[in-house]
Amino acid sequence: MAIEGPLRELGIHDVFQLLDLSRKTGTLRVHSPERNNEGSVYFDAGTIVAATMKSNPHLLGTILERSGKATPADLARATAMQRAGDKRRVGEILVAHGIVTPRDIDRFMRQQIETVVFDLMSWSEGFFSFSEEPPRPIRKDIAVRVSTESLLMEGARRIDAVPGRAQRPERTRAVGHDDREAGAVVRRSAGSPRHDIRGTGRG
Repeated sequence: MAIEGPLRELGIHDVFQLLDLSRKTGTLRVHSPERNNEGSVYFDAGTIVAATMKSNPHLLGTILERSGKATPADLARATAMQRAGDKRRVGEILVAHGIVTPRDIDRFMRQQIETVVFDLMSWSEGFFSFSEEPPRPIRKDIAVRVSTESLLMEGARRIDAVPGRAQRPERTRAVGHDDREAGAVVRRSAGSPRHDIRGTGRG
């Protein structure tokens, strides 16, 4: 089951809220032709576990290098192992070799997720598509789970704090219990034209 639509009809904040309350597992892709950019956010039971951005991937290895936690040589060895057939992620390889700790990975992966999500929250144009998929396989000791609700609250606070920027328009209601079905219909307020965002049956 896929859920998709234009951001002008359902804001990105409401999309995140829908996936959170519905406890969805899968991938949210947001594409903006005007920005020539695309972001992907990965959910596991409504919680965000990873995020990437096309224009600025915020790669974990780059973040670790900039912070001084890993050297270019460390990252080169890890990527060489991947090219040789190692299926582990760079972070997993670095932890296994004692270069960084699981705590380091947790902190910087959270930073990576926050950077992408807060960027996406500033988008008011483009299209979104969510596809239900199995959760991404990752070792439990370095798995990161970021509360979608906490990111929404912080993202809204940051947007409202921008000088000269209009506050986010109030929605009719929070996306709630009635929207938990896979074929959710989300409507704007009665005072504005009605738009339906429906789950499309794609498996």
